Amino acid sequence: MGLLTPVGTLHKTIHTREKLDEVSLKLEALKDKLRYDCVSGTVVNDLNGIAGALSVNDYNQALMIHSRIAQTANFSEVGSFLPGIKSSAADWNAVTCSTPLLT
Repeated sequence: MGLLTPVGTLHKTIHTREKLDEVSLKLEALKDKLRYDCVSGTVVNDLNGIAGALSVNDYNQALMIHSRIAQTANFSEVGSFLPGIKSSAADWNAVTCSTPLLT
């Protein structure tokens, strides 16, 4: 496409890039919290559950675990990264399959 890229496509590309940058920052926050042992064992287990569900393409299960974390964990512990986890799961689902996600 080059210089003839339609404006709509360019807008989607810019929006996608901004979204990826935002998610990347949130995942960096998670990495820092894990590095400094600032995440409870329960949340770590649930994050492993999300990873396991995503590894077998069970996006609804991943989002159910995400919701459980959001409802039960201390916001100061998970607020900096949890939205990035949900966004990543939703984007991965959109790319890999057409199964609608529970919200």
